[in-house]
Amino acid sequence: MLLNIVDTHAHLDMPEFDIDRETVIRRAFECGVSTINTIGINLESCQRAVELAEKYQGIVSSVGFHPQETDAVNKKDVDKLAELAQHPRVVAMVRWG
Repeated sequence: MLLNIVDTHAHLDMPEFDIDRETVIRRAFECGVSTINTIGINLESCQRAVELAEKYQGIVSSVGFHPQETDAVNKKDVDKLAELAQHPRVVAMVRWG
């Protein structure tokens, strides 16, 4: 039986993947993962996550501010995040607290 595997929580935009991101993504798809939801944790991370979703057919994105990233968030940031959430490759906007 062929399974449709969905990775519901990845952070493919993180710097830890800079040296082998393409390989990690390719291996996931080769191993049967059909969809990866890569999740941004701040504005910059969310933008990178959306860019990955644009680049790869099997990647979608969720955007939001991780609790550890909220100290400096202001209304302009929230407005920008809401704008980014309208992107067709964004499947969720995460709200904490």
